[in-house]
Amino acid sequence: MPTLFFLLLLTLYLLWQVDYYHREQAYLHNQKNLMHLENLLHIGVQKAVTNHEHDFFIRLPIGDVLGERLEDSEGTYKLKATLRNGKERVATFTVSPSGEMLHYKEGD
Repeated sequence: MPTLFFLLLLTLYLLWQVDYYHREQAYLHNQKNLMHLENLLHIGVQKAVTNHEHDFFIRLPIGDVLGERLEDSEGTYKLKATLRNGKERVATFTVSPSGEMLHYKEGD
């Protein structure tokens, strides 16, 4: 009987370890997606600050960046970064005429 109890405890411990491993892998995958989205937004900000284009689209191996200048303001841009797996992130920022970023906000 103690052997069965010990095997049950060992099985529960192994199942807990497998569950922990899967949770850790999911967390790392989400962090990787977040870093890729941040990189895409950073590339979009650099493109808008250096080129001052009205609209632009950048296609990269990890995803795409769509940037557009909002109509109501001369230096306000809206960026949308999309990964190949469909994850998206939106950011809005304002650029001064001298090329400095004045305000940055993520989300719609």
